Amino acid sequence: MVNRIILLLLSVLGAVALPHSFNLAFGSYNELVLANNKMKAAQEYRASMETIQNQVKTFNAFSKEVGNFISEAKNRQTSENDWFSFKIENITKMLQANDFRLIIANIMHGGDYYFSPEHIEIITETSPEYLAKAKLESPTMSEKKDAFGSKVILNIKGEYLVAKKRQ
Repeated sequence: MVNRIILLLLSVLGAVALPHSFNLAFGSYNELVLANNKMKAAQEYRASMETIQNQVKTFNAFSKEVGNFISEAKNRQTSENDWFSFKIENITKMLQANDFRLIIANIMHGGDYYFSPEHIEIITETSPEYLAKAKLESPTMSEKKDAFGSKVILNIKGEYLVAKKRQ
């Protein structure tokens, strides 16, 4: 009989302890899920802060460059009257590839000149619209037999600014 009473007490104790242990385990699991969510949010916050810090560095570098440019312009006392302006209105030319490279080199920016393009169109012999433009531009040139791909049509519009020499 004592064995039965002990077994009964152990069974009652087990019946009470089992739900309590499930409750503790489920509570621990919920805390683990909350901790993982907090860690994920903290990692996302850290990543966004690093992105913002990089953006701030980029902005500061850009602001420094702008400041340098403004101070240089002030030191040189430049104004609109310090530049010659040459407008280029829709010039269309058929060029050999080597001449095209020279034209492109000439419209690059330099120390005393600046090209501000409004429109640049480059049509190669592989383009479908090449034949129509080539016949309009120079019928005699389009009939000549040169190596395929050796010609381009350049259509350009913009403005050259050339610095006046200071005395």
